[in-house]
Amino acid sequence: MNNVEMNKEQRHNPVARPWLRPILICMVAVGIACLAITGGMIWHLMGSIDFEPEAAEASTPEVAAAVTVPKGAKETIEANMRAFLLAETNEDRLKYVYQPEDEKSSMDRYYGQQGHREIPLWKTQRIEKTNSTEGEIWFVVYRDLNNKQRLVSFQKLGDHYLLHWSAMTAYCEMPWGEFIVRRPSRPVMMRCYLRQYEGAWPVGISPEQYHCFLIEDRDGLFSELAIMARDSVGYTTLVDLPKASAHPVTLNLLYDQMSDVTGSAARILKIESLKHLRWQKMAMDRRLQGLEFESPNQ
Repeated sequence: MNNVEMNKEQRHNPVARPWLRPILICMVAVGIACLAITGGMIWHLMGSIDFEPEAAEASTPEVAAAVTVPKGAKETIEANMRAFLLAETNEDRLKYVYQPEDEKSSMDRYYGQQGHREIPLWKTQRIEKTNSTEGEIWFVVYRDLNNKQRLVSFQKLGDHYLLHWSAMTAYCEMPWGEFIVRRPSRPVMMRCYLRQYEGAWPVGISPEQYHCFLIEDRDGLFSELAIMARDSVGYTTLVDLPKASAHPVTLNLLYDQMSDVTGSAARILKIESLKHLRWQKMAMDRRLQGLEFESPNQ
């Protein structure tokens, strides 16, 4: 082999050049380190992405009784919320509902006639507490598996946290058009706007026994003065509402037969009791102001 051929072999054979081996080893080590760093960054980025929920992959935890677990209020409330939304029967749903004896007939109509099923919870966004004349109220802001933002409220009763069902579903016992025509003499649960009344007091209505409000429906079909006895459930709460606003509430309403000063009988709209003040509490609680929520029945 001549000198030219030997020089060519040395140029293409790293073994023939020992000084090149450390350089190659360093280059390989640097390449491996770069791959490891890049992989770690990609892993961290993927973990921080908020993916859309997959309804088919949602787990279905077993429905259990609404009891306080030793985790704290927020954990208990979220567990009860998940269990309620996954319940298949009203018997199971009622375990998590505030005043179940009052809500049962409405729930039977709501879930029976409409065949309604609740959309399971995807993730809880906020749980906030507020105190009111009705006691300790907890608000839950969450997204369902359709990625719609919802708001519900829970009542603390002893060691339990129970759902305000009719407020959650915006349940109304009859359409306003039917209420206007029928003028029912029994209490009917209606969702409406309430305003403080500042006009002349109706003849024959004693200010010592009653307070007057204005009741309106959402679509502007109905606006009427209503009286409420001072010993009625929720009276103090409604009287203390600001005067400048219309307050969304759920009330038990009826037309009561009363006599005026002449002895003539007249039917007058009466608020038997306050059912829920959920939407107004949301507006009054600054921690929840500015949030947009889907309609409960959408």
